[in-house]
Amino acid sequence: MSTDSGSYERKLIEAIREQETVDYCKRLIAIPSVFGSEQPIAEAVAQDLESFGLKANMVPVADSGPSVVGVVAGVHEKPRLVFNGHMDTVQVCAGWTRDPFNPTVEGDRLYGLGAVDMKGGLAAIVMAAKALVSTGVPLKHSFAVHAVSDEECWSRGTSTLIGQRYYDEVKWCIVGEPSNLMRLRNARRGQCLLDVSVAGRSTHAGQPENGINAITEGAKVVEALSRFPQTTHPRILDFKLEPLTTSSCVLKIDGGSDALSVPDRCVIRFDRHLLPGMAIKQGLEEVRSHLQHNLEGDTYGRVKVDFTPRPGLPYEPFETNPESELVKTVLGASQRVGYEPKTIAGSSVADDCLIASSCGIPVVSYGPGGDISTHASGGAHESDEFVLWRQIVDAARIYALVAYRTLG
Repeated sequence: MSTDSGSYERKLIEAIREQETVDYCKRLIAIPSVFGSEQPIAEAVAQDLESFGLKANMVPVADSGPSVVGVVAGVHEKPRLVFNGHMDTVQVCAGWTRDPFNPTVEGDRLYGLGAVDMKGGLAAIVMAAKALVSTGVPLKHSFAVHAVSDEECWSRGTSTLIGQRYYDEVKWCIVGEPSNLMRLRNARRGQCLLDVSVAGRSTHAGQPENGINAITEGAKVVEALSRFPQTTHPRILDFKLEPLTTSSCVLKIDGGSDALSVPDRCVIRFDRHLLPGMAIKQGLEEVRSHLQHNLEGDTYGRVKVDFTPRPGLPYEPFETNPESELVKTVLGASQRVGYEPKTIAGSSVADDCLIASSCGIPVVSYGPGGDISTHASGGAHESDEFVLWRQIVDAARIYALVAYRTLG
């Protein structure tokens, strides 16, 4: 590293101040933004980016709040590096002992709805962008901030940006999802989300023997799905640094009515998380084959398996080469700030699946997290959600260093 490079990197690190960064994350948490109601936080983020010297554009998203795209003002080339982070949260669940919208710091934890998933990561992204602009470090190429909506539902925000070609000419993408900075996700499992329809024959429920109960038949399907075999990846690890496996889960069953009638139809929603190297079409065929071989002929003849209709892009599994420039640069920047992350795969799906599979660019998911000793999510979607506040500050510094090292 040259003397000038070292000086610029010190400037970036020093420009990202602890209290300012934590206060900014608290500001984001205090704005309710359950998916579908992102308008207020989008307006706030756009205004903040503008005040930090970026040009912000609000991008409408169908059936959701808008996404925000921030780029360096006065630069006309398309960005080479994108920082992607979602603004929305899940709903408030039962069990909270704190006000989810009144963020509080207790020890090394910052509590609040969305603290870890992922307003901590979004705050780090925005603070990194501010430092890159305010310090005036020389960059040969441009970067962008994508603050997106609807990640927690159907990923319509990122799907819209991809569809409107905001990723054209992008070479690298960092998604600030919580990983804990001791884990760097360069891969993710994908989601094969299926609707298994079971046909019956209706008759009066007072004489059920005259019909075929679709729910009773569906119970046989659920039992067969519970015995779906899992597959282990020979090389890629999960957050516990154990071999990554597939997973399967029945999510819901719809069928029947209040009428005194034998149900003539039920639909079973089935989730199967696939390994990098697999494709969701393969997952569909595997489910069909499993049911054919594990149901009696008459029951199987009543079954139809299709992809669940979705308004966004599919979540294909992916892996970014661990020897890629992006992965090596993030690892190097993390070491500069005091971390030695292990490369792993994400257990569930997120917007990086869409970006990697639809845009064909290297993507990693790396951001401030909580306790990962038992949960890969670090407490996301749980009561009394928290993020380790020092990791927000360190993530911002790492993001800024990665931008300087890739674009400078």
